[in-house]
Amino acid sequence: MSRTTRPQKTAWGSVPNESKSGRDTLAQLGLAALDAPVGSVGGDCSPLAKAGGLGSAPSSRVGWGRQWPVVFLTPPVSVPSTSDVVVAGVYNLNIIDEFVQFLQIEKVFTHPSYSNEAASYDIAVIKLATPAQFTERVSPVYLPFATDHFHPKTPCVVTGWGQTRFSPPEDSSKLQQGVLPLVSTNNCKTYYGDQITETMICAGGSGVSPCLGDSGGPLVCQKNGAWKLVGIVSWGSNTCSPSIPAVFSRVTALVNWVKDILKAS
Repeated sequence: MSRTTRPQKTAWGSVPNESKSGRDTLAQLGLAALDAPVGSVGGDCSPLAKAGGLGSAPSSRVGWGRQWPVVFLTPPVSVPSTSDVVVAGVYNLNIIDEFVQFLQIEKVFTHPSYSNEAASYDIAVIKLATPAQFTERVSPVYLPFATDHFHPKTPCVVTGWGQTRFSPPEDSSKLQQGVLPLVSTNNCKTYYGDQITETMICAGGSGVSPCLGDSGGPLVCQKNGAWKLVGIVSWGSNTCSPSIPAVFSRVTALVNWVKDILKAS
């Protein structure tokens, strides 16, 4: 597929001020996005600013393990700090029940090659001060091997809260999920050209897409019977078009750095 023009690149780290709620949380765009079952695969955890309410943190993050959530950074999102709190087990942003866990942050590791301008190496790791407790709502997702290959058209799942429509903006307090296929790098470059680097993977263009405020959301794909963290929501078209692929951090290209952090800490 070729295009005479390319969509403007937009980082999805924050919801615009005109958003109905102004929350900077995960979001999902498209009629194919549905309420996720409680405890569904690919669920999320979020930093929560101590001074604010639920959903007031700079960006949503994706959980990985008991003490090491893998997180995503994108402009204009500020780097999470030890004054933030990770919230795990949230299904509805308006309900705090016995399944929700508030977890202190011990340390934040950002990738040394992270580029604001290019959105390359868009990943960070949070070390929790105390481990999360696994429950029906809080569970780990497998990290892929650096050598894992996930074929184009593989159906994967992305989850999130927030904006479900770009204009006029609309969002949801309940966790949303959508199924979208992986897209080859060559196909993705027909939309974005050389903005696509080796640290990125594309998915979507099939009726559902992440959108503003979605940064940090997990893209999980099944391989050999296990769900693996393949991508982390990064950026995409400036209108969140569900007919244009979205761009994710490619975890297979970044997982060795993550493992180095784990070994050293």
